[in-house]
Amino acid sequence: MLFAFLFTKGNAAPFLLLFFMFSLRSFRLSDIPIIFQIESSIQAYPWTEQMFLDCLNSKQYAGYILETEESQPCAYLITQSIIDECHILTIGVKKNMQKNGLAMQLLSFLIEHQKKVFHRILLEVAESNI
Repeated sequence: MLFAFLFTKGNAAPFLLLFFMFSLRSFRLSDIPIIFQIESSIQAYPWTEQMFLDCLNSKQYAGYILETEESQPCAYLITQSIIDECHILTIGVKKNMQKNGLAMQLLSFLIEHQKKVFHRILLEVAESNI
């Protein structure tokens, strides 16, 4: 999967177009330490490693990992299926890779590939994040 991003440096007028290669795959047990590390560095109230493990071990949860060309996870998305709804439980992007549209790519993937399965995809957001 190829993603293109636009970047600016300071007040520079021209945009620099960069191409990065990322792959999207299902969440697996070996991802928990790095995902927990990312989660802990970006969330005020991070999930525990046990919470990620519980999701991995339950069929009503699904997890997706976006990884770099070097097979390093850099973003994740965890969802829960409840009847005909898909609930986004947590989404995160490694701090040094934020503001590049990676979360949007994960959400776009989810919407595109799950819209035939679910009637609604929900993300509950704290009032302080609005």
